[in-house]
Amino acid sequence: SVNSSVSDAAVLKYQRAMKDGAIVNLNAVGDRSYLSRGFTLSKSVPVEIYAVGEGWKGEMFDYGWLIDANTRQKVWQMRYDKTDHAGGAIKNRVERETINLAAGDYLLYFKTDDNHSHEKWNANPPYDPEFWGVAIFPKDKNFDESILSDYRDEKEKALLSLIRVGDNEYKESGLSVEKSGKFRIYALGEGRDGEMYDYGWITDVETGKTVWKMDYRKTEHAGGANKNRLFNDLVYLDKGKYIVHYKTDGSHSYNDWNSSAPYEPDKWGISIYQAGKDVVAKEINSSNLKAENVIAQLTRVGNDEHLRRRFTLDKTTQIRVYAIGEGDWDEMYDYGWIENEETGRKVWQMRYRSTEHAGGAKKNRLVDTIITLDRGTYTVHYVSDDSHSYNDWNQSAPYKEIDWGITLYRIN
Repeated sequence: SVNSSVSDAAVLKYQRAMKDGAIVNLNAVGDRSYLSRGFTLSKSVPVEIYAVGEGWKGEMFDYGWLIDANTRQKVWQMRYDKTDHAGGAIKNRVERETINLAAGDYLLYFKTDDNHSHEKWNANPPYDPEFWGVAIFPKDKNFDESILSDYRDEKEKALLSLIRVGDNEYKESGLSVEKSGKFRIYALGEGRDGEMYDYGWITDVETGKTVWKMDYRKTEHAGGANKNRLFNDLVYLDKGKYIVHYKTDGSHSYNDWNSSAPYEPDKWGISIYQAGKDVVAKEINSSNLKAENVIAQLTRVGNDEHLRRRFTLDKTTQIRVYAIGEGDWDEMYDYGWIENEETGRKVWQMRYRSTEHAGGAKKNRLVDTIITLDRGTYTVHYVSDDSHSYNDWNQSAPYKEIDWGITLYRIN
């Protein structure tokens, strides 16, 4: 009838007016969508977030979230336990939440799975189908639109980014922290059953120690296949110089996915963001970084090699020995040792019973110990057999494959 036609038109007009009044909106979202839109606020403002999506038994499938564009910190996320029934099928969920947004740059996201959306419903739609998605409205009816502007995430705000990493790749870069503080680490990788296969880690240049590693238990689902994992949290770094590392295995990486890609495929890798205004840090060339306290280093050892390096100590010295090699059943195949040049005697040797698992295949072994050597001249050796070594692995590589070999550090 004419009356119902007018009624439908009035509803659509009202909905358009609602959307026009939003600070930002991602609505009428279809299947398999991953949408984002940025905005900038020059002043703090209270807002209402209105989101309609799909969820069932505590899990959301179509949902939105909001992040700080500069730090990547989540400001808001649509969570099942905060939603109500949105009408129609019980899996239709709605959330209305009022929050205060500080002045800054923001990115709003909404993602959907492969069914039940504004494009095509496989069950009864919600009461408000045109708002399937997320919208942010000002709470103040007299909202000053001059404080709002568009934001485009074109300029990479990260202090350091190792992203778009492909199969069998290793990337690294240096980070100089001039003032201690917290940093946001945003790392996307591959993992399952408690183990990571594509992941990042950070080492201290002076000590060689790993100060942070992408741990499966501290990751969350990154969208797409369950094995897509995300670490998004704050990490404290002391003043100093660091190397940021990222490695991948031979499958499922940027532009060559063997399962569904994550929501942010371009971010596959690791990015580090400044979390506070007072933190001072910058990216530096890692090739120029070498610990001043490294006495000797034989690393990235290949098949059938016997490497050696002589060093002299002018006084009794405590030394940290860090070695990665191959071994099983109480026997080592790729390993290191130290000889006293004057006596020809071995003063230290990498033995299986003193090692621990180095990540990857069980035969990857690690020793990280402190020894004391008297004044004198020594030679450090490293020998490898004909298989499973740096850049030629016959099973999964260790976590720190570039350190395959032995490194000696002087302890100050």
